[in-house]
Order: sequence, then structure tokens, then C-alpha cells
Amino acid sequence: MFCEGVPAAFGRTKAKEVFAYLVDRHGAGINTWELCAMPGKYLSTAETCLP
Repeated sequence: MFCEGVPAAFGRTKAKEVFAYLVDRHGAGINTWELCAMPGKYLSTAETCLP
């Protein structure tokens, strides 16, 4: 992804993975629980969400 011709920098790895997930879903919205249950191909480590 480029912003004004410069590659976008992501401050955190997870931000890049969430962006990839949204691109895969063609920009469809996602709620917190869907985010927590993201498939493993987008998360480099096992993630859990606590209530």
C-alpha cells in the first residue's frame, strides 16, 4: 500500500495483519469479536480475547 507514492509504514505488525484481513474481505466492516477470531493466516501468533 502506498500513500502519496511512499510505501505505508505500519507501527505494529497486528495493524498490518488487520489491514490484510480487511482487504481480503473487500473492505467489509468487522466487529470486535470477529477481530478476535481472525483466522490464523492473518495472525502470526495465537490470540485470544478476554471479556
